[in-house]
Amino acid sequence: MCFTIDPSVLNRRQDIWDAMNHISLNTGFSFLECKEEYCDDHLDDCDDLVDFSLTASSCWSSVGRVGGRQMLGVSDDCGKGNLIHVILHAIGLHHPTLRRDRDGHVQIAWECVDSTKRSFFAAEHLETIESDKESSISSVPYDFFSIMHYRADAFVNTSMEGGCMTVFPLIQDPYERQSVLTGMGQRDQMSLTDIHYVWALYPALRAKQQDIHAAASLDHAFDISDVESTLEVPEHHESRLHTKADTINYHQTNSTSNTVGAIVCVVAFVAVVGFAMIELKRLAKKKAEADDRYADPLLSDTMYE
Repeated sequence: MCFTIDPSVLNRRQDIWDAMNHISLNTGFSFLECKEEYCDDHLDDCDDLVDFSLTASSCWSSVGRVGGRQMLGVSDDCGKGNLIHVILHAIGLHHPTLRRDRDGHVQIAWECVDSTKRSFFAAEHLETIESDKESSISSVPYDFFSIMHYRADAFVNTSMEGGCMTVFPLIQDPYERQSVLTGMGQRDQMSLTDIHYVWALYPALRAKQQDIHAAASLDHAFDISDVESTLEVPEHHESRLHTKADTINYHQTNSTSNTVGAIVCVVAFVAVVGFAMIELKRLAKKKAEADDRYADPLLSDTMYE
């Protein structure tokens, strides 16, 4: 991918390069900075050309690869993670929340979404964004910790009282769900599924990059103090995939177990009380029989007068 950096954002040049370097190290995707004059004369050498230009806040890109020339907005408050995010958009990556099977992994709280932002979650976009090539978004597992995933409060209606979240992971265990809610929307590094997503879009990169990864791992496996390694070890964020185990209703299971346990206790208590009542009645009857047998004769005996 070729790119240019507008003079208005030259102060972000190193950050842009750092973001691209992170993508390149992990995927093998290459970037070429070119001067405007060169690009005008050699556009045929670049399948895609991204122009980094100044924007008012954060950063933005068209969602998915446009092809040819496209703009990418950058501001002073756009961090490295967000730069990685928007550059990956230009490469062709989409948000996981726009997968065809989105509703099987997350629930959108529409009542909490800002009415002017609901189109970002609209299901009709699922068909239009997926060309034959970009349908690869569904060929990788759903990853809550993808750098392309929205935060739990994405596009929230800030006027609602009491706090509100817009994206809920469909995870039954409340503790695991809270952990995912906290990590969802990270903007630190690409996750492993993000790397595989790029490879799904550009299959030729995979074999080449795996050879580089193997060489880097071999190089770091030996302690050679007099040789300086020229290979950087790629780093990526851990993935949190949506699994079948997440669909188990632990709360319901525990509730059922607790209910059964309570029933057993009640039955046992009733049995004990019933046995005690029967025993008390037996003892009372035995005492009454003894009184009938001995009380009158003994009390009427003249020796007790």
